Amino acid sequence: MHRIAVSVTVDAPVSKCFEQWLQFEQFPKFMRRVASVSGIMRESGERNPDVPEELANTLWHVEVHGPFGKQYGLHLSVDYYEQDKCISWTTSGQDEDVDIFSSGTINFLKPAGEREGGPTLLELTMSYSPNGLFGDLITDLAAYGDNVVEDCLLDFKRHVEAEYQREKDLEIQEGARSAL
Repeated sequence: MHRIAVSVTVDAPVSKCFEQWLQFEQFPKFMRRVASVSGIMRESGERNPDVPEELANTLWHVEVHGPFGKQYGLHLSVDYYEQDKCISWTTSGQDEDVDIFSSGTINFLKPAGEREGGPTLLELTMSYSPNGLFGDLITDLAAYGDNVVEDCLLDFKRHVEAEYQREKDLEIQEGARSAL
């Protein structure tokens, strides 16, 4: 399995970043490398009580744009969740259903010395391994996979900052109107 660690600072509060990350199905709208994300409800079973039920009972099917124009699918389930702090996931499903095995964690941190409500440091660590006959060969092309992960995190940063700026602009406009 190949491992990658990427971090980026987002000019938005931790709560805003965390809230936006949980909107998985919106990822294809702003992450160029994500083709689709859909939630598939599954039967309730043993689950981590710290993970909200709507996340714990959903299997997320993700399609990513891979090398040579191929799309790769994976089923992910959230297996750890700490509000405004951390989300972890692992691949779920049978070998024949999964193109890529993956596990990862994203941490939402307030950078040292920053005020509350200031920027957020996102630290993402992920391990992945393509499934199948050529899995090892594709893993050797890990730089491609690393670029996909980095691109997605940077797309997320741009999206959240734009959304947060729009909210701040609306607050200023509403404040100006109410002052009149």
